[in-house]
Amino acid sequence: MQKKNHLYRTLLIFVAVVVSVINFYPSVGWYGILDDAGREKRSDQFEQEDRERAGQDVGLFQEMKWGMSRWAQFNNEWLITPGLDLQGGVHIVVGFEMTEEATERGLTLSQVQDMVLQRIRMRIEEFEAKEPIIQKLGTNQVQIQLPGEKNIEHAVKLIFGAGVMDFHIAAKLEDAQDQADTIDVLKLVDAEYKNGIIPFLEAPNYNSPFFRVSQKNFKLVSERFEKATSIPDNRIVRFSPPPAEYDTESDYTLYVLNAEVGVKGEYINSASARPNPESPGSWMILFGFNTEGAKAFGELTGNNVDRSLAIVLDGKVMSAPNINERIGGGSGNISGSFSSEEAQSVAIALNSGSMPVPLREDYKGIVGPTLGGESAKKGITSSFIGLIVVMIFMLLYYRAAGLIANISLLINAVLIMGAFAYFGTTLTLPGIAGLILTIGMAVDANVLIFERIREEAKVGKSLQHCVEGGYARAASAIWDANITTLIAAVVLTQFGTGPVQGFAVALSIGVCTSVFAALVVSRAFLEFVAERQLLKEFTMASILKGESSFDFLGNRKVAALASIAVILVGAGYFVMRGQDNFGVDFTNGTNMQVSIHSDAVVSGEDVREALDAAHFPSPSVQEASDGTLADTNRFLIRIADETSTDVAIDPDTEGAEGALTKSVSDDVQNALLSLSDVTSDVLNEKVEILEAQTVGPAVGN
Repeated sequence: MQKKNHLYRTLLIFVAVVVSVINFYPSVGWYGILDDAGREKRSDQFEQEDRERAGQDVGLFQEMKWGMSRWAQFNNEWLITPGLDLQGGVHIVVGFEMTEEATERGLTLSQVQDMVLQRIRMRIEEFEAKEPIIQKLGTNQVQIQLPGEKNIEHAVKLIFGAGVMDFHIAAKLEDAQDQADTIDVLKLVDAEYKNGIIPFLEAPNYNSPFFRVSQKNFKLVSERFEKATSIPDNRIVRFSPPPAEYDTESDYTLYVLNAEVGVKGEYINSASARPNPESPGSWMILFGFNTEGAKAFGELTGNNVDRSLAIVLDGKVMSAPNINERIGGGSGNISGSFSSEEAQSVAIALNSGSMPVPLREDYKGIVGPTLGGESAKKGITSSFIGLIVVMIFMLLYYRAAGLIANISLLINAVLIMGAFAYFGTTLTLPGIAGLILTIGMAVDANVLIFERIREEAKVGKSLQHCVEGGYARAASAIWDANITTLIAAVVLTQFGTGPVQGFAVALSIGVCTSVFAALVVSRAFLEFVAERQLLKEFTMASILKGESSFDFLGNRKVAALASIAVILVGAGYFVMRGQDNFGVDFTNGTNMQVSIHSDAVVSGEDVREALDAAHFPSPSVQEASDGTLADTNRFLIRIADETSTDVAIDPDTEGAEGALTKSVSDDVQNALLSLSDVTSDVLNEKVEILEAQTVGPAVGN
């Protein structure tokens, strides 16, 4: 049999590996070579370089030179971001109180809490935090944790920004006067920054009558407009919201607006999302004004027919539809290519923007990783030990073919990490579990292929024919298994949040790379060996000698009945356990701030082990600090036990509520007593519960 030319396949594998290494290299250097001080110094250096280079008119060669230099120094824009479970971050608690106006609007405390949560979620999306945790806390608070962000004041500023929704008239470039006014504003700011604005703008096109700014240049341009002093008093400049996280191609839209507010959002008393009857598949947002707002909105739209009406929420232009006619009746709609989810989010944002409930800052601080450094290391180490054991088995059982499978697995791991870095994926421990799972699936695919090769060899075929026959017979099973897994992963990606989404993203990437590794990379090595006759056959070990005499098909009914019985028993046990099936991430529980009084430093690992020994199911423990405490033994603990009430702990509390609160806090205090070195008979002098409240699930709504 003649040798085949596999040039294109070889190039494909080579390019995939090189691109993956290029993308993964900065993460290896950033986390593996630089220490904390080195990372901070390098970040400051990059920021200074960006300021110095901003606005410089350079050629492609110079840009490539700068890019290669930044990459060689571990470009921090290319990193795989660790999640909250691996690195910790900012912890903020936002509170509110009901007001007369909220009650008059018929809003309940629970509805207001939902509005506050959605409003904060919008801030977090603007903050571009990866996989944050946002939870209801008690009845009138929301708890936020942002992974990796150590600038507390920056986070607080974003979360507590004024949530105001207003209507402005926008300058539309299709109108000659508006076009002249817009260009005048841009020229003034451009001159202020010495040709530092216009070169970064994209001109209007048939899709949009407004100027645009690429994601790459947005930070620079938006900061310059924010600080500009040359913008006329009767004009303001605003931008569209950030594109979706996965959308790396879309631009920000720049709007020049009348500075005068046409109608204030405080007049809106309702907003809801509905399917758009004029555009099947898309959604629209309906909103209504009170009497005063309806009059003002009618006058605004009547005086500005055929102009653009900018709907500005939190300083971002949500949309700028054309005014076709005067809109009376105290209601209107926002149409566009909204999906159901987007329309619901905008409707909630409109309600939140007009919400009369002021927010307050109840707590802010830094928390450590939910797993603790030691637990995270153990989890990662155990995953890699499992991988090494599998590779050893493949080598011993399948020998030369097993060696090829192991090489393919290593290439698969490089492809996965490269994809993680390219897509900016957040790496959590569940994500690592998903990664190891997909590598295990790649092993399974190789086992299927090798066993089919073994069967082909038994009928006396040459090694080259064995490889071709093995892949022909195993490919369908490999595709079926991986496509069904990918479908499940996509569903989890769409509907899951937090660690579930991290697991799903890792699984999706891993499935795709594993199929490539099994059907392309492994095959390339096997065919190389076969076609060049480096081996005459692949010798493999065998646990069962000879042909099996067991009648599998004859016993299919018994096997089916046994499978059904096992499934029914498992499902029944699942139903019987009820809420006990769900850990603290999936169900309501109790959130506590605990201070352990001890001269010695108590670690999160110590607290976690003490709670595990007391049989608390999968407690979440984070080291906490508000930056003002002299001691370091403060912890944020979440447990899947909702028996506490939403009141602060007071040792002198009397009555049923106090007793209920102490019922769970006493258990936690008793479990942690051994960690305190204070000699006292008073429980709170050894382990103090600073606060205890019910908390919503970290995963999902």
